[in-house]
Amino acid sequence: MVLDKKGDLPAFVDGEVENKTDWLRCFFLTQKLFEISKRQVKGLTADRHSGLIPAFETVFPKLPVQYCQFHYLADVDKALKYLAKYNVLRRTKKRLENRVFYFQGHFNYQRAEEVAREEGKKLQALKEKYQHPLRLRRKIKAFLNAKTKRKASQHLKDLKEQEDYYTGGSFKLQKIILELFRDHQRLLTHFDYKGIPKTTGTIENFNDQISDRLKLIQTFKTRKTAQNFWKLFLVYLRTKKFTFCKGKNQKRNGRSPLELCSVTTKINDWVKFSQRCLPTC
Repeated sequence: MVLDKKGDLPAFVDGEVENKTDWLRCFFLTQKLFEISKRQVKGLTADRHSGLIPAFETVFPKLPVQYCQFHYLADVDKALKYLAKYNVLRRTKKRLENRVFYFQGHFNYQRAEEVAREEGKKLQALKEKYQHPLRLRRKIKAFLNAKTKRKASQHLKDLKEQEDYYTGGSFKLQKIILELFRDHQRLLTHFDYKGIPKTTGTIENFNDQISDRLKLIQTFKTRKTAQNFWKLFLVYLRTKKFTFCKGKNQKRNGRSPLELCSVTTKINDWVKFSQRCLPTC
């Protein structure tokens, strides 16, 4: 599925799995549809799926690619097992607070101080144990959230010059830094090309809507039934008015994705339109 920066869904293909072949079909279809409508593809924001980026570069070899920063940080968290470490620290801290409050509530202040010292040592030991992965994660997040390319470059420079401070000599953490240096240009593409988003948040919202709908349907009797559903459902999404956009996208509210693309949506039979024959690859 292809989503443009206005929130419209101009192209999709159905496939058994996400692989380079299906992505090639999708991007060739996008190319044809954009040529027909005289629209221009300016770039791609996507996760680092093994087949997606090579397929895009085959069809659009000169266009920029931005790696989704949200997915990238999620990959870092998975490599660091960050959430598990964070939850251990959070539970330990909560247990400390609860035990201290319990004894304070019973006016046993001496026992409260003893518990604070005992549990505090455990919490501090965990923080020291996890200090390097947590420190590296904070630095990578600061790099991704940098407001300027210069500031992001400074974070990279800090990682290079103070590698031991962030890795503690760990091969796993050093590997994460090496991957960051390998991918950093495509994580910062949005600074050089105005209009390219740095995350795929909008399409993830569409994916959530689709997932909720599929939970109710569970299965399709035939492939043709599934294709017709997708066509009609995507027409629904393209003609549904935005209502809860915030921040810089707040101006979208009250208009549908197609209306934002200057399409008049009131004069067409969209049910019939959804079943039309589209260009194929």
